[in-house]
Amino acid sequence: MGGFSEQNLKGFVAAADDSTREVGRDIILNGGNAADAMAAMILNETVVMPSRASLSGGGVCQIYDNKSGKVATLDFLPIQVSQTKATLPNLPRGVFSLQNKYGVARWSDVVAPAITHAQKGVLVSSALEEDIQKAYKLPASWKKLKKGDLLIQENLAQTLLLISNSGAGVFYKGTWADKMSEAAYNLGYPYTSESLKTVQPLWAKSDVVTTPTAKVFFPNSSTLSHKSAQVWKLLISEETNQISKAKDMLHTMESQNSENNLHGIGLLATDQNGLTVVCSVSMGNLFGDGMFLKDQGFFLSNGFSYNQAYEWTGIIQTNPDETDVFFAFADVGAHAEVNALRFMQSAILDKRNIKNSVDFVQSEANSQQENLKYAPVLVCPEGYPNQVSSCQINNLVSPVYDEKTLKSN
Repeated sequence: MGGFSEQNLKGFVAAADDSTREVGRDIILNGGNAADAMAAMILNETVVMPSRASLSGGGVCQIYDNKSGKVATLDFLPIQVSQTKATLPNLPRGVFSLQNKYGVARWSDVVAPAITHAQKGVLVSSALEEDIQKAYKLPASWKKLKKGDLLIQENLAQTLLLISNSGAGVFYKGTWADKMSEAAYNLGYPYTSESLKTVQPLWAKSDVVTTPTAKVFFPNSSTLSHKSAQVWKLLISEETNQISKAKDMLHTMESQNSENNLHGIGLLATDQNGLTVVCSVSMGNLFGDGMFLKDQGFFLSNGFSYNQAYEWTGIIQTNPDETDVFFAFADVGAHAEVNALRFMQSAILDKRNIKNSVDFVQSEANSQQENLKYAPVLVCPEGYPNQVSSCQINNLVSPVYDEKTLKSN
């Protein structure tokens, strides 16, 4: 899909869930920017896809700042508790940090859509039903949910309302945080009030690989592998031995993470000014390990470990001057990093035509495999936002149109 008009296009939003894309769209149309939209979409995913996104989980984002032309990494991965698979939640502080640094909307307006959907209910999607059927362990009330059922989450709505009114800090210290820690501890998770206070998202300058025609940015985190940038440097080399080495590294990476079970979602948001955000969000295994905090309304993240760094990815490509975005992509799950590199190799290097990348991703997403099923892609061969008519998207991405402008045309 392409041929977008500069006159009425206000940006792009991407998620596997329709309601989450609608949330991002509405935020942008009501004066918010891409960071506001992304924060709202992530929170909404904790409501509509609690199998893959949870307040107890976390993620990684890359942000292209249209004002400075720089790309930053936000690492809000769940913090692994030493010698266990339990993790400390980082998503609330990560989302708040993203919106506080780059957003322009009110925090309460960003959280509001998720609260509404939790209170009034959302229809169980086919994707959520599939995850429910695959889940290792779930409460009986969740196990019986089917596609089309109304899922109301009143306790989650109250937790989100508390975060809306008091900020993300309430999740980590104070009376409410103490009660959450006690509830998690009673389920066998080594939460303590003191450990929660130490949880903080991390900001870093993204890794970059520069060529005469482009800059490609990869997430930079102490818990991620840094392999993507290394492999990409080798893949773009014209030396046969270097390319061969890159392919060997890809094969090794693929074999190393083949036994992991990380499940998550990719999200993307841009606005008409060019601010671009890609995020990968997860809570580890599907529904964690099925441990549900009833009073707080969410499942506990579990199953994540730092040797799963290969399973998180988000890529932004700009021109050499960093004034336009050419490519944006996000994914999390088995082989996510390897998939992204192989995809880029096939779509950009081998075919030498970035326009083919949409068809490649779409064909992969249409397969019945998990690979790239939750991976949005935006391709703008002539640069975004200055040449939006060149942009192409896969089916997880929706253009944001100013409906008033459309109706007047």
